[in-house]
Amino acid sequence: MNITHAVRKFQIIQRKIDHIEIRLVVISPLSQKQEFNLIHLIKKNLDFHSTITITYHENIAPGPMGKYEEFIGLDADSVNDVESYFKPEKANTTHG
Repeated sequence: MNITHAVRKFQIIQRKIDHIEIRLVVISPLSQKQEFNLIHLIKKNLDFHSTITITYHENIAPGPMGKYEEFIGLDADSVNDVESYFKPEKANTTHG
């Protein structure tokens, strides 16, 4: 299955200066090869050479203002607040 057909929703969060989390809502989990290709594509296009984590979720809730955000960057206001920005969810995790 093509990645674009498997992914229903995504969100990219910069957790730390050297760590990005990719949150996915999918029809079915990606294969190891698809995960590798996705991580490689993001590292290449963002010129990012550190850790990327893929987590799977049943849903991605909107932020506190009620808006769905595809990207959440690391800035002075969010460095200490990323964890409390969204309600905690159970997730399966893959590191790349």
